[in-house]
Amino acid sequence: MSEKELYWLAGLLEGEGSFSPGPTSAPNSARISLTITDADVVARVAALWGVGETRYRGLGGPSWRCK
Repeated sequence: MSEKELYWLAGLLEGEGSFSPGPTSAPNSARISLTITDADVVARVAALWGVGETRYRGLGGPSWRCK
């Protein structure tokens, strides 16, 4: 991850992310969540984190941007 990407991700997580303790099976880890409706932003974060799968919870109506 480049320095520019790291700063972009830090800013995004500061505004749109949440941080919580990891599971009891991994007490020294953290859970980082991002809830956002822009599919392109979700794809970019998934690529930076090396995540191959994202979940769409189906909340909202047809006016939501994530499709």
